[in-house]
Amino acid sequence: MIRHPISYERLLAYAGGETVGADADAIAGHLATCSACATTVARFAISQAAVGAEAWAPVPVAAMDQAKGLFAKFGSRPAQVPERTSPLAALRRLVASVTFDSLGGVGVAGARGSGDAYTLVYSSEVAEVDLQVEPVAGPGSGGEWQIMGQITPRNQPEADGVRVGLAIPGGEPEGWVAADAHGYFALRAVPGRYDIVISLPSVLLSLPALDVG
Repeated sequence: MIRHPISYERLLAYAGGETVGADADAIAGHLATCSACATTVARFAISQAAVGAEAWAPVPVAAMDQAKGLFAKFGSRPAQVPERTSPLAALRRLVASVTFDSLGGVGVAGARGSGDAYTLVYSSEVAEVDLQVEPVAGPGSGGEWQIMGQITPRNQPEADGVRVGLAIPGGEPEGWVAADAHGYFALRAVPGRYDIVISLPSVLLSLPALDVG
């Protein structure tokens, strides 16, 4: 069994914003090198945001109806991807549609924003994806932002074997992180524009043109 220097209770306190000073710095440093603990913190933060009355403004019913109408109209569409020699080139590729952007309401494709944390919801024929994007706090963050998310596949009960990577727009990820069985994952990135690429069985799902920072 792998032993982590940060206890589960301290991780939850950190995710809830209850940790300050040197202890917060120590936990932040550990999360930068430990994907398992970073996923735990991301999972708790997303769950807390989902149930916290003050975390997000409620989504108006009319906005969600409009989002569903937009998705029905535009849906998922094959990505225009040039020929590649990578093994990933053999996989079917889809582009997800933005159905909710907390900074701008309903979207169709891509999302932009700056400032504090924001939330995005994507839909496709193979999966739903919820994202929370926020700046990394504390010394040593290097101006990085954290991208926390949950993938909910439509045709399988769990997200085992699902991988997630960041890529320059139109490119392929140089590295991957594994989502846990519940579909939670966490990524870090410096400000810029990225595609989030999700590797599902026989399908690559792209969340395009995400502006971070």
